[in-house]
Amino acid sequence: MTFELADGNTATVDVEDGESILDAADDAGLDLRSGCRQGQCTSCTGKLVSGEVEYIEEPKAVTEDKREDGWVSLCIATPDGDCTVAKSDEVLVEAFPRVWQDLDVAGDD
Repeated sequence: MTFELADGNTATVDVEDGESILDAADDAGLDLRSGCRQGQCTSCTGKLVSGEVEYIEEPKAVTEDKREDGWVSLCIATPDGDCTVAKSDEVLVEAFPRVWQDLDVAGDD
């Protein structure tokens, strides 16, 4: 699977069957924001750019409406085939502006 990162670069990582996207990113040395690792907070949320994911368990923080719009809890999701996910602080601000509005993201004055 591929990550689109904040700096404009991409990173491709292998995800083992049953492994979460976040765990695979950790194994590959990517430093992605995360918190609870149980789908209960929003800190590991990414935006699905292409492909599909399946959930290891039902996410609590990313609602069904958010999931339908492409938001993904990376800590409890696994790719269903090849997929691309955008992951950055900008993604968090877009997905959950009230929670993450104080992040210092590119383009802010």
